[in-house]
This record gives sequence, C-alpha cells and structure tokens, in this order.
Amino acid sequence: MRYFRKPQNAVAAGPVYCCQKDAMIGLGCGGRSYTSELHYSDRFAVEAQGVHAILNDWIKRTGTDFSFAHWGCRLSDDDRRRRFLIQSLLMLPGLDASVFARQFEGASAMPVLAKLAEQGFVERRGAYYRLTPLGFEFSDAIGPALYSPQNFAHLESFSKW
Repeated sequence: MRYFRKPQNAVAAGPVYCCQKDAMIGLGCGGRSYTSELHYSDRFAVEAQGVHAILNDWIKRTGTDFSFAHWGCRLSDDDRRRRFLIQSLLMLPGLDASVFARQFEGASAMPVLAKLAEQGFVERRGAYYRLTPLGFEFSDAIGPALYSPQNFAHLESFSKW
C-alpha cells in the first residue's frame, strides 16, 4: 500500500497517519480500502494481461458501478489482530507488543511471533519485534501466511469473482 499526499501537505500539522490504527480509502483501479471492521477491494492483478483486462473493465464502468464495493468482508476480532500484526511487522520500527496488548485488551501476539522467530524471520529489538533481513526477503509470503483460514476462504471467493 502507498500513502500519497501533496508536497505542501507533507508537513501539515495534525496526527500522523498510522496504517495499524487509521482507516484507508483506496482509489482507482485495484484500490483496496479498510475500516476497523471491514476490508473491501476492487479486482487487481499483477501480470500484464490481467492488469489490462481489469483496467479496460474499470474504464467502462458507469457512475452507478462506483457507488458500492464489489467485494469485501467483515473482519473478526482475530482478523483485526492479525492485520495489526502484519501491518506492524511490515513497517519500521516493527511491532510494539505492549501497544498490541493495549489495542486488543490484553491479547498476545507471542505465539505467532515465537514461531516466526524460530524460523529466523523475526527478532526482538528492545520493545519491538521486527523482521530480520531474511524476514524482509520473505515479507511477501509472511503476510499471507498470517491470514486466518476464514480470510483465505474470502480471498478464494474473490479470485473467482
């Protein structure tokens, strides 16, 4: 995900955007959005043929087609914790376990972090759990590896849409 803003707003006063706590609105073809309890998206692809097909379909849409989300799911409490963990690990300084516990009323991310540490993907640095260089190498696989079975089912239905 990317975060863009006008240069004159780059130093604007106010709170700094935090993907773990703030909602996100994805705009344009392939845009992905989420709130605290919802995750919704439009179709996306990574190979040129798929990208072109989706873009061509998107260009042909009417105003009505843009008035609702075409695909999405409501996130369970477990999915919200998993998303927070994934988003935190994929950014520096990493996951602060005490912030995670406060955010999720005492829940612990330790079982997942311990497994990732055993595999050499995560290390603890002070109060933070961070991806190791090997973890960053495999970051495209670590995020999906942390998805819940329920979210894998949602994604499977989305891929057939």
